[in-house]
Amino acid sequence: MVQASQNLVAQFSTLASADAQIIEDCAYNFPGVAVTIGAARWVEIADAFKLLVQDMRWSVRRPIACALHEIARVLGPELADEYLVSAAMIFLQDVDEVKAGALRHVGDFLIGMVFHHRCSSSWLMYCRDSSCVT
Repeated sequence: MVQASQNLVAQFSTLASADAQIIEDCAYNFPGVAVTIGAARWVEIADAFKLLVQDMRWSVRRPIACALHEIARVLGPELADEYLVSAAMIFLQDVDEVKAGALRHVGDFLIGMVFHHRCSSSWLMYCRDSSCVT
């Protein structure tokens, strides 16, 4: 397995607050970094994740929305519930480009969550809400 140094991961995390093009590149590569470092080191990139999810540009949020299910698979149910559920709900209410990315793999995302979250009223509301349909 490939090991990324703490310094390299820290440098990557700073890209989430760099200039516009670099932030887009960070978002595009974020899932690969998450896969590389795994759940045990998620805290090293969690702040960058939050910045990318909250970025004003849909072109930054879309790659994260498209890969949310893969990030959830890496993190496992407990960490996915803690860090990704709120992002998923934001993405499902976002502009069509982001919403479509999240919806494409929403089933895979839900499979990776803890059972009580899959059956929560919040998810049921999103599933029946016509604004979720693109």
